[in-house]
Amino acid sequence: SNIQKWISENPDLDPQKSLQRPDLFFLSLHTVPNVTQRLECWLFHLKCSVIPAISAPIRFVEIANASTKRNKNLKKLMECILALGQFINGGTTLAHVNSYDFLTLNDLKEVKSDTKQGVSLMDYFANWILEKHPDYSKFGDEIEHLKEACSISWETLDAQVCDLSKVVNEYIETAENMPVVEDGDDKFSLLRRYIGEHKKDIDELVQVKEHVYNEWTELAQSFGADLTTMRLEGFYKVLNDFSEEFKIAETKIKEQKEQEKEKQKKELLETKKKELEEKK
Repeated sequence: SNIQKWISENPDLDPQKSLQRPDLFFLSLHTVPNVTQRLECWLFHLKCSVIPAISAPIRFVEIANASTKRNKNLKKLMECILALGQFINGGTTLAHVNSYDFLTLNDLKEVKSDTKQGVSLMDYFANWILEKHPDYSKFGDEIEHLKEACSISWETLDAQVCDLSKVVNEYIETAENMPVVEDGDDKFSLLRRYIGEHKKDIDELVQVKEHVYNEWTELAQSFGADLTTMRLEGFYKVLNDFSEEFKIAETKIKEQKEQEKEKQKKELLETKKKELEEKK
């Protein structure tokens, strides 16, 4: 290096007195055995700080999977959609189908009434549910971490986990084979322990990730999703959008009913007022 060259060219000068602090720093690094491998291990340790950030959304999906799977109101709602489709398609070959594409949930708000302006199939469906099965309307709130599950990128999470998993054994081997320096090597012993702990965390993360994804595939198939085109976050986005559209329709229906009540009250008051005037 340039520093070593300078030392060889200036044997009469004391590097500790003649060199600047940055140069002295790199000179001291040169005296550390296996400094490159040590720095690589340290960088890997710093890289592993992302593990909690990767783990959290995977856990969110795990919880979303479980709460969706046990969501009885959502399942009943899906049965009602199937019944609605069979009713609409009565007299056709589609009247007796026993399943439907999961993406049908996106279509309810798009199908508009031919006779009532601004009324969609979602409005009709929500009104029917609120009248016949009001408890079913709670389905969206019963899916825990729904918004988090639809806002992640599973592909990115998978790549991050795979990246850590591929290299962790290499760093474990590097750390274990590193010669122990008699003086001042306590910090690397601590780093060696950290890397061992990272391996446990990464191995557990790999297992959890695979389990969560397998759970989701079974869940998505049970809802009629096409796994050749449907991504995990896309599945939950469909559910989230459906939940939000249902709530919008529910709010609109309740407002209309309140307006109708107010109208009836006014009409009743007007009728009583006329009756009183006639008696006079």
